[in-house]
Amino acid sequence: MIFPRAGRKRTLPEGLYAHRGLYSDIIPENSLSAFEAAAREGYGVELDIQYTKDMRLVVFHDEYLERMCRVKGKVSDYTYEQLERFSLNGTAERIPLFSDVLRVMGSLPVICEIKTQNGIKNTDICPSALQHITSYGGFICMESFNPYIVRWFRLNAPYIIRGQLSCKPEKADINGFFLWQYMVNILSRPDFLAFDYKQSSLGFILATKLFGAQSVGYTPKGKTEVEKALNSFDRVIFEQDTPKVKNKINL
Repeated sequence: MIFPRAGRKRTLPEGLYAHRGLYSDIIPENSLSAFEAAAREGYGVELDIQYTKDMRLVVFHDEYLERMCRVKGKVSDYTYEQLERFSLNGTAERIPLFSDVLRVMGSLPVICEIKTQNGIKNTDICPSALQHITSYGGFICMESFNPYIVRWFRLNAPYIIRGQLSCKPEKADINGFFLWQYMVNILSRPDFLAFDYKQSSLGFILATKLFGAQSVGYTPKGKTEVEKALNSFDRVIFEQDTPKVKNKINL
């Protein structure tokens, strides 16, 4: 078959992963403090990377700055030096470099979501992302909603565990979703499929079982939701603060 990893299943370390770090009402998401908090608690993390105008890799989720920095424009409209002037949610925190976050995480597991810029087929970010990924001293893997980015890693760095982020298309039935997932995985052949835990469907379950991919659920919040997700997914990326569940990273 032309789908993920038949006979070569590779897995993420057991345990919970903090979505954008262990952030809270006073610690901004994707900040160095959020990642330091996750590391202190022994959690892995899931984070987002994208390019600045001067081609530096920073950790920031949104394409636009307004929600987190109250500034107009895209991350890619500014150099890193310019971005350093902007506060995250009115705190002393600033948008961090990917390299600084990796330093903070030490050797704890990192799931790195690579963002798309300038068109779905643009993979210019991938070589720099790979350089950072291969320099990390702990477990690290990549994921993306963009199958062309996942495909780039399949072709150029097959030794890196890769994941295909997915969400259920609007107005799609089980057969429609399964066909869509089928087409995406022809390109990316991922080791794991990451899916909104609330939207988990028969189509997603069939995809993971048939394609031999590990399942990752995102993003439950709080103990009850996390425990529910742990019953349905191989790994879980949880949202905001500690869920008080005894399922930290086993190294």
